[in-house]
Amino acid sequence: MLALALGFVALLRREVARQTMALRDSEERLRLAMMAANQGLYDLDLTTGEVQVSPAYATMLGYDPRTFRESLEMWRERLHPEDKAVVSDNLEAYVSDRLPEYRVEFRLRTRMGAWKWVLSLGRILERAPDGRPLRMLGTHTDIDAIKAAESALRELNAHLEARVAERTTELTAANQELETFAYAVSHDLRAPLRAMSGFSHALLEDHADVLPGDARAYVEQIITAGRKMSDLVEGLLALSRVTRGELRVDRVDVSALARQRLAELAASEPSRTAAVEVEPGLSVQGDQRMIASVLDNLLDNAWKYTGTTTQPTIRVQGCTADGMSGFCVTDNGAGFDMAHAARLFQAFQRLHRQDEFPGIGIGLATVQRIVRRHGGQIVAQGTPGQGATFSVLLPARAEQPQEATTP
Repeated sequence: MLALALGFVALLRREVARQTMALRDSEERLRLAMMAANQGLYDLDLTTGEVQVSPAYATMLGYDPRTFRESLEMWRERLHPEDKAVVSDNLEAYVSDRLPEYRVEFRLRTRMGAWKWVLSLGRILERAPDGRPLRMLGTHTDIDAIKAAESALRELNAHLEARVAERTTELTAANQELETFAYAVSHDLRAPLRAMSGFSHALLEDHADVLPGDARAYVEQIITAGRKMSDLVEGLLALSRVTRGELRVDRVDVSALARQRLAELAASEPSRTAAVEVEPGLSVQGDQRMIASVLDNLLDNAWKYTGTTTQPTIRVQGCTADGMSGFCVTDNGAGFDMAHAARLFQAFQRLHRQDEFPGIGIGLATVQRIVRRHGGQIVAQGTPGQGATFSVLLPARAEQPQEATTP
């Protein structure tokens, strides 16, 4: 029996030693984890105000763990003056069961007098029979680096916002100056252009019989050039108007606008016959007058560039791409080389000779500006001699559509 008892005692001692080693190992792992996370433990006696802390707690504040002593009163003295009220309110609310958890950020004075940002978490572990809290266990985590990063981010955001505001102001001023310049130049040009055209016509009407053939040809060239210059002036004004004013959000009936414009084009050239197809019920959200301008320009181009086509066809239908939807205008006319597609939307840039298809090269530039103002995009696809497709894609809008006013 004695041998059995001794064996049991030896077994018990080995188990106790094993558990002790496991406990020490767990404590060491916890200590290493706390150090890695810049955390210190505290154990607060809510009755006496005495606090037991881990070495990492003292080291975090710059003290020697061997001599550092903590208490609730000394802890409160080290709080930053601006943080004392909120910390006290949170602690009192938590121990009074008015808050579900104790979690608060504050600054503590270190041994060298600097301020360190700390995240404090805590939990009541022991209560008296009457429910009164007796003991609170928690952690202090060094969040200086996080606060420094947040401060740097706030400063960066403030700087970026200031730069954006500055650049926006500069851009607005530049746009206003450009619009004023375009408007002034256009209006200043109109009077001399009207005079030049008027006197040229008068010269032909009153003195055509005495003008030599070359002179009459020169006057006619002046009239033609004046008419082209007048068209360019009107194009500049139209282009500048696109960038002004606020955008409305209307429910635009694209099908109705397309049918109306195609009927007008057919009436302007009764001798021409073209097959037209308009998808019914097609609509988008946007500024009605601007969308109508987009559609007019695209349909005018389709009508013009199918002028020499044997069996011209023009289609208006819905299309979607890149999460946006809108409408496409397709024709089987002259088309274009995709290698030069980037020039299509540049003001006064044309891919066809004036004697083939007259124009000033302002329509598609206007279209692109309008579409971009709506946050959308326009995509052009074409093949020489086989036609072209222009896709107007607009983002979905959450705003409620307003009723369009009569232009």
